[in-house]
Parts: sequence; structure tokens; C-alpha cells
Amino acid sequence: DWFELSVNRGDIINVLVSFPGGVDIDLEVLKAADGAKVAEATGDARSNPERLVLSHLEEGNYLLGVRRYLSEDETDGDITYALELAGCIDNTYLSK
Repeated sequence: DWFELSVNRGDIINVLVSFPGGVDIDLEVLKAADGAKVAEATGDARSNPERLVLSHLEEGNYLLGVRRYLSEDETDGDITYALELAGCIDNTYLSK
């Protein structure tokens, strides 16, 4: 899933993604303008919730990707996760 973040200069955004046990979720942040990767969190299934702190970003729009990591012996499937942006009120940075 991809979400768009609108970031102002000086913003600090804490991204938390909680998910079912035994699943491995990774996060990726790209500049919306050119797709350049600016941050990622790639913990394993024991890192729940997955965490990422965004700071010192240029003002502008960014894409936040939430994806499931699959090993060679796993098959893809839908999972439910909770996405929280701490440091902002009512997730005002986020649009899907």
C-alpha cells in the first residue's frame, strides 16, 4: 500500500505499523517528485511494530510504502495492519 505524506520544514514524524505475529512488514519512503528513496525500515517479523522516524526532510510530498516481505517459501496474501503517525494530530500528514 502507498500513502502520500505532506511534510513541512522541521517536521518530525514517527511512523509505526503494527501487524499480526509471524508476518514481516517493511516500510519505504520515497520523494514523490522523483521516486528517490530517502528512508526505509526492514526489521524482521520480531520487530513489531515496525518503526521509522522521519526528520530533516525537505519540505514537500513523500510516498510511504507499507509492504510485506516474503521469503521464497511464503505466498502473498492480504494482511491487516495498523498505521500510526505519531507527532501529528489526526494523521494530518497522510492521504492514501
